[in-house]
Amino acid sequence: MHVAYAALLAAAVALAAPAAASEPLSPRSAPPLSVPLKQLPKRSTTDDERIQWLKDQATNLRHKYAPHLSDRELEYLKRGLDDRAERQRQKRAGTAPAASMNLVDINTDAIYAGALSIGTPPQQFLTIVDTGSSDLWVLEAGCGQCDGMTAFDDKTSSTFVNTGAPFKVSYGSGDASGTIVTDTVSMDSFTVQQQGFALVNQSTASLISPPSSGVMGLAWQKISSTKQAPWWQTLASTTWADPQFGVYMARYRNQPGAQSIENNGGEITFGGVNSSYFTGQINYMSIADSNLDYWRLPIASIAVGSKDTGYKSSSPNAAIDTGTTLIGGPSNAIAAIYAQIPNASPMGAATGMQGYYQYPCSQKINLKMGFGNQVWTMSDDDFNFARASDSNPDMCVGSFFAVDMSRNPLVSWIVGASFLKNVYSVYRYDPPAVGFAALTKGGAAPEQVNGGGSGANGSTFGSNNNNGSGGGSGGGSSNAAAPSTTATGYTLALVAIACVLAMHT
Repeated sequence: MHVAYAALLAAAVALAAPAAASEPLSPRSAPPLSVPLKQLPKRSTTDDERIQWLKDQATNLRHKYAPHLSDRELEYLKRGLDDRAERQRQKRAGTAPAASMNLVDINTDAIYAGALSIGTPPQQFLTIVDTGSSDLWVLEAGCGQCDGMTAFDDKTSSTFVNTGAPFKVSYGSGDASGTIVTDTVSMDSFTVQQQGFALVNQSTASLISPPSSGVMGLAWQKISSTKQAPWWQTLASTTWADPQFGVYMARYRNQPGAQSIENNGGEITFGGVNSSYFTGQINYMSIADSNLDYWRLPIASIAVGSKDTGYKSSSPNAAIDTGTTLIGGPSNAIAAIYAQIPNASPMGAATGMQGYYQYPCSQKINLKMGFGNQVWTMSDDDFNFARASDSNPDMCVGSFFAVDMSRNPLVSWIVGASFLKNVYSVYRYDPPAVGFAALTKGGAAPEQVNGGGSGANGSTFGSNNNNGSGGGSGGGSSNAAAPSTTATGYTLALVAIACVLAMHT
């Protein structure tokens, strides 16, 4: 409309120019100049488009007069600008629909792994799904400490490139080293060409266990030891129509007949979420751009039943980590939790269980953790990890353990599967956020906290994405029956290994 008006105005001025040149007029005697306006052809618009136009006009007006707005109007302006930014982000996003990967539950909720294909032709590997690290690596053919595990044979892949750069990553449970390489990496319909990852030829014994063959790091590039963009991050920025992924982790602990390897161990959905696994809305908690390393959140509260421990994070210091089994935190905060449990006591260094606590297996716990403006309840099956010993079957080991980090760490809490099995967790690329939603089955609805806000305090949005139907095992009673395993057995050793995968430097 502005172009047509300008053209007509220029034409009118040009026609009037000769008269003005031949007979100069005084300013007061100039006749009025009429410029015809042309109506553009009508375009059909929907009611939704007209409503959105009205919203945008209100946002434009508020933005223009922002210095004069009341606090309430400034909040409306912020919402309008956020909504506009989200619509622009969706326009820039890719078009690929979501795809889901089945998870394998290994050693009774100790490890959750999913299948990736690497190379041309593709070779398939079961890799630990780990939001607490950023490197993708698999075992190399002929490696040490990989008996019984699938290893990558680079000689059979026509797209393999060896960069020659060395790779080393340190976890709390040991080290892995090898070479940084590139090749085609695929999962379902998603493929990244020349994806950087590592082939590991040396690793500490039991760093991973069969049937897994490596680690799929799902945190941000900033903490990648290879310095390569993680597989998921490349897809989120270029391909996914919905740049986020959602994780459902099944519970087999304390379930009759559970096997050490359960093929229906949950599901991870890339490029969206699977709404059949959760009910209600996803409560998103924003992550600042300066904090894009781990998926970090502040802990708003921790309570045992109705007894508040008094703990509250002053910063986003809790890494949300699917590659960890238990929940590790500062020794003083862990002590405050067990102080609320009758007859709980620390396990001494002489037992090799330093940092762990034992408590009566019959004790109901009802542990609650607050994130954003919601409080989530853990199943007692997940808090009660194992019997302390065969000789003392009445005492159990709790899934919260003490681990003190170095001075000024990025994270001082690692929140693993013991908590995450109780929610549907979502990891959003843009705008960056972690979200939790109530499980369709096997989880309790969250408690709302008064005074919650937006951003890091908990922005809540629904989801219309539904990729497939729910599956796996959502079960698990909330009683505190003693588990069949003991703290001195093989399972706890595996959990101790898994729970420190996030602590690499």
